[in-house]
Amino acid sequence: MSGNGHELDVRRVRDAPRGGQLAASLLHEAAAQAVAERGVFTLAIPGGSSPRTVFAELADPKTAGDFPWDRTHLFWVDERAVPIGHADSNYGSFASQVLPGLPITPDRVHRMKGELGPVGGAADYARTMMAVLGEGGTLDAVLLGVGEDGHVASLFPGADELSADGTAIGITDSPKPPPERITLTMPVLRSAKLVVVLGFGAGKADAVARCHAGEPLPAVLASSGARAVWVVDEAAAGKTESNS
Repeated sequence: MSGNGHELDVRRVRDAPRGGQLAASLLHEAAAQAVAERGVFTLAIPGGSSPRTVFAELADPKTAGDFPWDRTHLFWVDERAVPIGHADSNYGSFASQVLPGLPITPDRVHRMKGELGPVGGAADYARTMMAVLGEGGTLDAVLLGVGEDGHVASLFPGADELSADGTAIGITDSPKPPPERITLTMPVLRSAKLVVVLGFGAGKADAVARCHAGEPLPAVLASSGARAVWVVDEAAAGKTESNS
């Protein structure tokens, strides 16, 4: 698979649980390296169902002790501009379904404040990331789920926001509801030391095939940095011509 002149590393697995295992292994490696070099690991994650397979592995009692949770800062790549208790809140669902099983302290979990609205929430998050990463700091790893249209975070195909700079921006007209969102910018995603893109299920097959063909969709653009690994299961890879 290639796109934007950048050859992508694609790992094809049998199913989503296997994909979760592989992605968790990649994050383990990235975390160990970051902690060895700087004493801290910074990771940004998406909403949706795909990351849950990854965190099911990271939270496994048999291996959770091997992950440097006490050195990890957890960020989000995007959020819907809604209160935490709203059904559309990325953080809200994660906090109720995943976070209780992770041995990470609350001060290291940095949510996007959707209740502040798209503009206020983006400005607040830029300040949060600056406080943790410092001026010009980059994330160690970004976990992304590819959408059925090839979008990642809240950066959609053809949107003006794809060319935005800065750290985080507000979205007021998302083509996928709800229309108001907060998202990290493409430069922030692309500058991460490791980008892991997840594609699980037959619903992602069209998007994976289009990215496989080199169409410059947001998922491909986000993968054009230092290192990107795509983890796709058999169902999502079903419309591609080959594994690579």
